[in-house]
Order: sequence, then C-alpha cells, then structure tokens
Amino acid sequence: MFDNTDDPNPPRTVEESYAVSASASNLRVDADRRTPADMVIAAGMNPYRMGLAIERLMSEWDCSAKPDPMTPKQIEELAGKLDIEPPTLKAKVRMTPEQVAQTTETFGLDPVKLKDVIWDAVIVVPNPHAGLVRTEVDGKVAYRLPLLVAAERAQQWHSHELGLLLQRMKTLPEARRGLVWWVENQLNIRPGIHLVSAVLQWWLHKTCPVCQGAKMKIIPGTGRTSSKACLACRRQQGDKEGTGERRIPHEWRGKKLVAYINSCRGEAIKGEHGLNGKFRHRFKNEALFDRCMESLYKPWMGEEERDILRAQLRRRCGERIDHDVAMAVHEKYSPKRIEDMVRGLLQAAYDQPDPARGRLKT
Repeated sequence: MFDNTDDPNPPRTVEESYAVSASASNLRVDADRRTPADMVIAAGMNPYRMGLAIERLMSEWDCSAKPDPMTPKQIEELAGKLDIEPPTLKAKVRMTPEQVAQTTETFGLDPVKLKDVIWDAVIVVPNPHAGLVRTEVDGKVAYRLPLLVAAERAQQWHSHELGLLLQRMKTLPEARRGLVWWVENQLNIRPGIHLVSAVLQWWLHKTCPVCQGAKMKIIPGTGRTSSKACLACRRQQGDKEGTGERRIPHEWRGKKLVAYINSCRGEAIKGEHGLNGKFRHRFKNEALFDRCMESLYKPWMGEEERDILRAQLRRRCGERIDHDVAMAVHEKYSPKRIEDMVRGLLQAAYDQPDPARGRLKT
C-alpha cells in the first residue's frame, strides 16, 4: 500500500514497543539484543505512574477486538423498521347548525330531542409529517427523516458497545481512580466518575464516525472524499476541513482533562526519566549508519538480505556507535574520521561470529 511517508518500514516507536511488551509471553533477558523484558524493566523504573497507567490502558485497548459500526446497508434496513407517520389522519370537527339540520333531515331524526347533543364529524385529512419518524429532542417533539434517525441510533449503539468494551479493560480501574482524584481536587467536580468515563472513551476512540478521520465529506457510494469539509467534525462554519475527531464531551471540563491525560502520557514516554530515556530504542546516528553500511553490502545481496544484515548490525552495535560517536564529537574529530571509525566498528561486528545466531553473513 502506498502512503505519504518517506520510510515504508519506519522503526518501531516506544509506544508500540511497550504495547508489544505488555502482552509478550517471552520475557527472557538477552545480553546481546533488546527483548520485551527490557521494556518491562524500564517501565518498572519509570516514576510517572499516572502516565504509565494511561499507556497500559491504551495498549490494552489497541489489542482488543472492537465491534464494527453498522454499514450503510444495515442502516437502511434499520430505517425500514422504524415506525413512520401515516399519510392521512382522522380528525374530529365540530358541526355547524346547518350541517346538524341537514343530518337530522337526512336520517329522519327529531331535532327537538337532539338539541342538547354536541355533533362531531370525523374527517380524513392529509398528514403534514407523512413518512417521518416522531422523536423527542430535549423534551420537544420533532419529526425527522427515517435515515437520519437510523444513522443516529446506529452511532449510539456503536458508542454503547465501545463503552461496554471499555468497562471490561483490566487496566481501567487504576487509570480511572487517578483521573477521578485529579478531577475532584483540581476541577472541583464531584462526583468526577461521569466526566472521566466519557472523556476516556472519547480519548481512546476519538475518530469522527462520519468521515472516519478523513476530515472531508465522503461522496456517498464511492468512498472518496470531496472538496467540502466534514459537517460532523468541523469547528465552525466556513472551515475548509474538519478535525477528523469527535467533539470532546463536557466542553471545557473535558478539554482540561484531555490536556492532563496527554501531559501525563507525554511525561511517561518522553520525560527525563521516561521510557524514551530508560529504554534507548531509537538509533541516533541513522544517516551515518546507512552511509557506512554501503561498504558491507555485496553485489549478490538482494534487498531482503541487506535489510536482514542491517537490522542485525544495528541491534548488535547500535548503542556502542552512539557512545563512540558522542565521544568523538566531544573530542572534535573530523566527520571523515568519525565515518571511518564507524565503518571499522561495523566491519569488526560483521566479521565476528555471534554465539547465539552464528555468523552474520547471510
């Protein structure tokens, strides 16, 4: 599949590594390479407990099977089962004296005996709301199109199912307990469980259900985006595109809680003592490493063999290259000398056999 990224196979992020490590079955520590156990150890050394609780909840949510929303065909079938208004209505109308006299004369009735009787006529009139569905919005009766009502009920059903799935998350109580404490003490909202539950469900599944995150209006029946902004997720009238996200519940209170959740998660991942610092997964000297790897590639190697060799050498001596390059920059080595040094390290690692895997040559 084609995308807009420069690297079709980008390196795994810290968030992805933590999600894999949380559900890994093999937690063996290996001295020669990074394993999921290293990430678990780094998480245990992390002082940001609130951010880690949120990250664990997000990892469990990403690994869970979520219910699919209703398809347009299912929404149309649901709209066909709704109770719609009939085309005509029966109404009672008060008869005039002339109509009463005509009725008594027609049927041979005594008008003296029936002078105190109230005469009503039942007539059939066209229904102005024919084909619409009767609903109540904010306590007021409203008549809406069946397809719109069906789409709204389908969205409510999907949101309800996601809420039930969230309640089954094993890591939810810890994260919810900390957020409820913050809401009740910082925002003075008691009880804060309703705000926290609504915002957590939005934060875990914030994609707009109408445009599916495309930010533009979808052309019906094609799956392609148009040049108009999505009406469901745009901030105000006149915007050229939407946000691609659902509206945050509880207005400014929800926005403050979302900001707090993002800050806690950012500190746990990118803080001074976060996972990014404890677990140095990403290689710093990526461009230098690629330049020096060119001398080790053989003419007979295909693209797959080169990727395997590159991954093995990066895993074996990536941290040592980072350390030596940092020392060389501190000593003010020239770029040519640093590149020769890295090329020598890679050549030595290439020639040295690995006891666990054998020789690096493919």
